[in-house]
Amino acid sequence: MKKIISGVILAGAVFAVFATDARVETMGRNSNFFQDETQIHQNAANLGLYNSIMYGSYGSIARSPSSEAWETGRDWRPELPHFGAAVSFGQKDGNLSKFSVGATFNRVDSALSYVAKNIDVLGLRTDANGNNVFFAGDSLGWSNSLGRAGDLDLKGKIDLMMAYTLSNGTTIGLGGYLAFQDGARRDLLRGWDRPTTTGSSKELQNRFVKGNVGVNTNIGDGIDLEASVGISALTLRGAVPGALQGEDAFFYAADNDIGVQIDARMFADVASINGAFVPHIQANIFNYGDGQNIIDFNAGLGINLNIDRGFFWAGLEGLYKKTSHTLVSLPSETMDRFGEKDIIGGRVGFGIERNVLTDWFVIRVGGAKLLAKESRNGDKDGSRWIETADEDHVSLGMGVNVEDRLRIDFTVAQNLPYTFTSLFSSGGNPYLMSRVSAVFSF
Repeated sequence: MKKIISGVILAGAVFAVFATDARVETMGRNSNFFQDETQIHQNAANLGLYNSIMYGSYGSIARSPSSEAWETGRDWRPELPHFGAAVSFGQKDGNLSKFSVGATFNRVDSALSYVAKNIDVLGLRTDANGNNVFFAGDSLGWSNSLGRAGDLDLKGKIDLMMAYTLSNGTTIGLGGYLAFQDGARRDLLRGWDRPTTTGSSKELQNRFVKGNVGVNTNIGDGIDLEASVGISALTLRGAVPGALQGEDAFFYAADNDIGVQIDARMFADVASINGAFVPHIQANIFNYGDGQNIIDFNAGLGINLNIDRGFFWAGLEGLYKKTSHTLVSLPSETMDRFGEKDIIGGRVGFGIERNVLTDWFVIRVGGAKLLAKESRNGDKDGSRWIETADEDHVSLGMGVNVEDRLRIDFTVAQNLPYTFTSLFSSGGNPYLMSRVSAVFSF
């Protein structure tokens, strides 16, 4: 049965005119320098690039959560799936004007994912009195899709978007995102059945809300501009099970703390190379806690090339990132110390896709290399050079195009070219693809 299934998958494994997260993952792991459907969540004006589509992703399969090895017979499920659709109305022959609406369900926003998975690193786990704070799960080991037990367990996770395209082709878009968690302190710890102090079922008021406004327009001969501004608000209110009498039973790690996201890029057509130059700049600032913030800035230049039966991009960018970070505690210290961590460096990336053998089958290869210096407290607590992990340097993908309407993209398991993922033996990782995504145009 394994052999039959693997044969079917490889025979139909293919091309996406519309992009998916699997395509982005296998084309350099970021889409700063080429257009893709996933960017409608960052700039709702990009809805104007599409008519009516449905899209979704199974998510990705990672390593076994219990060990490095895979257990035979286990049904490994992918993590963080999402799906959505966008529909356009009012199109008329000879007129570009239209109205578009879209929604995506269960997508984890990149900013939210970073906070949720780094509660301890960012110094949000401990209140002013040194007590541990719980935001979700329980102390006995329950986990959730966004991190370890006790991290955030946000529900909803919905994007809503709308855009209007003018008769000259300019599109203006509005987007919103919401994820939340309301619960009682007693819900956090298994077996903790004593009454809450307030009797309220909404003691955990964890919430992430974001809105963005964007534009996609032509600003000159062969020059298109995409720009967006997003504003977010983060609230984290956790329970303090170790609080003593007279101490607060709840702790605000963030209270409607504001974040700002700015993104802009241009596609400048160059006929002589059958492609375009793509300058890009992005700045993200997220505030939280007692005057803490995350600063993430990157800027660079890329190139798009239309090649025979395919597409190629490459880009170079500089980046700077500042966060708070847990510092290594000295043996004489009883509590963790927190300080600033700065990362400054550069990243180079590329991606190439090409139809092979037939118009319905495409092969993709992409790669990215980060080299940066990480400093803690301005080198007072040390510094080091960091780079992209080996497993994230390059990736291989495939795509299937069914009648130019249904497009399915795959991220190939890294050991497939070497061992065929050990499908013909009992060992190895029991999967061919690590991510599967699709988009349907109607």
